[in-house]
Amino acid sequence: MKKILKRRIYRHLLFWACVVVFFAGIELAASIALHRDAVYQELYWVNFIFESFPIYLCFTYSLLYKVLPLFLGKKYLRSVLTFLGLLLLIIFLQKILSELDLYLIQPYILHISSPLAFSWASVLADISHFFDWVTLTYDFLLVGFVAAAYRLFNEWISAERKSGQLEQEKLLTEMQLIKAQIDPDFFLHILDDLYEETVRASELAPEMVLRLSGLLSYLLYESQAQEIVLEKEVEMIDHYIVLMQRHDPSIEISKQITGSMQDKYIAPMLLLPFMEYIFKKEEYDGQPWASIYLSVHGDLLKMTLVKGTSRAGEVSFNDISKRLDNLYHGRYELKLLPEEDTVVIKLVLMLDPLQKIQQTHSYETEVFTS
Repeated sequence: MKKILKRRIYRHLLFWACVVVFFAGIELAASIALHRDAVYQELYWVNFIFESFPIYLCFTYSLLYKVLPLFLGKKYLRSVLTFLGLLLLIIFLQKILSELDLYLIQPYILHISSPLAFSWASVLADISHFFDWVTLTYDFLLVGFVAAAYRLFNEWISAERKSGQLEQEKLLTEMQLIKAQIDPDFFLHILDDLYEETVRASELAPEMVLRLSGLLSYLLYESQAQEIVLEKEVEMIDHYIVLMQRHDPSIEISKQITGSMQDKYIAPMLLLPFMEYIFKKEEYDGQPWASIYLSVHGDLLKMTLVKGTSRAGEVSFNDISKRLDNLYHGRYELKLLPEEDTVVIKLVLMLDPLQKIQQTHSYETEVFTS
């Protein structure tokens, strides 16, 4: 809190220092151009310190902390009326300070004898000259509006930053939810299978324990990272497929993996939803089967899934498409090729974040993402 207050004080001091430098520069240029003598320059600075600068302070802070909050709160009529009232008050205060400066301060500081005394009548007479208001207001309006513009700019930057943070938090939450969308029945089925294998003292039980342990370790710990080694993702898929085939051996799965995965990274659990889709047995027609082809060529990953199904037209990957669009925008291609009794799902992914994918496929496909 103290640091924030200190930074705010420094910003205010810097702003008023810039105001002083700005008007000092104007006065210096005018004095050089018009060959003004030293007495005139002394008179200018007396007017600036005891008349102009207090007006700048009063108007600017009243504008920032009284008028602007009403405007930002969408109380437009009240903000306009408050601004007009403030303008009249500042003009009246400026004339009072002008008279005090002329008849009291200047004679005292510059040792000038004043033939006249301060008079309220002269203040009211000056204010009654409506067309003189332009010369009375342009300088403090300039300072006040610059300060207000800077305040509005900061408010806009702060709102954009908060909006970006909220959007990022929302995206992160969505990604966590998507990553957590593994079917809980999967674990129940696998634990039941493991129990049966353990009771029978089957040789498959230790392998199932290791694979389930590896899968849980990946889901609970490694999947929290932004990116994971591609080999880990493929290993997780392998654990999942083997465990699911232990649970339902009737589904025939063929798998082929080619290419080098060394030093390749991918968003964790990106490929799991496709594996879950393969094992949705209710979509199969006749003998359930699926084929998985995964290849890595340089920084380009290609995955093709072929599944025998009678419901090819109902395939949807909305969640995974959303995640791909957020994480690999312009770097992926997800396509569906439905046929009479099969569906082909093709994913092409550019792993290098500095490269875009080149869509060179000649076939007509339905694209899932916008």
